[in-house]
Amino acid sequence: MKTKAKTKKPAPAFRVGDRVTVPFAHGTASAIVIEERGMLGIDGQYLYYVHIPMEPYDPMFMAFNERQLSAATDDPAPIGPAEAAEYLVNGGLGSILYQNIAGGQNQPVAWLCRSTSGLVTHTFRAERGMVGGRLVPVAALHGNKVAKDKAEAVTAFVESFGVSRQEAERVVAAVGIAR
Repeated sequence: MKTKAKTKKPAPAFRVGDRVTVPFAHGTASAIVIEERGMLGIDGQYLYYVHIPMEPYDPMFMAFNERQLSAATDDPAPIGPAEAAEYLVNGGLGSILYQNIAGGQNQPVAWLCRSTSGLVTHTFRAERGMVGGRLVPVAALHGNKVAKDKAEAVTAFVESFGVSRQEAERVVAAVGIAR
């Protein structure tokens, strides 16, 4: 009587929680493996479900086969004060302040982080935040400028991103103060 030799199935290359890069748009994006679906892919490859952060918006979830994933090689670079200030001056501060125009329940807390392409962006998710973590000032935006009566609160908010007081004042002045 012949017995079939059991073939050992290969172990998955990635585990839940692994940071990976995936093909995305015209390049790659950083992602996190959230589920290993088994050998369901082409040619029996492992299939993975990944979470692609799309800060400051909701994340994107996609499935990829094992050949499409690469292990992330390093942690995102820290965000320095100069990078933080540049992001805030160039539209970031206005975008963040816009999220708390009216106040009320569930007011946002903001952090700066790296986007999937490595650029500075903002998030309202603590687990993605790299620097910051302070409540966004209420009604601090007037048009596209900082409301005059909120300039001090906004300056203190900008400081929470690791920016010096002097640099925070420069950021607020560059964004503009409504008269």
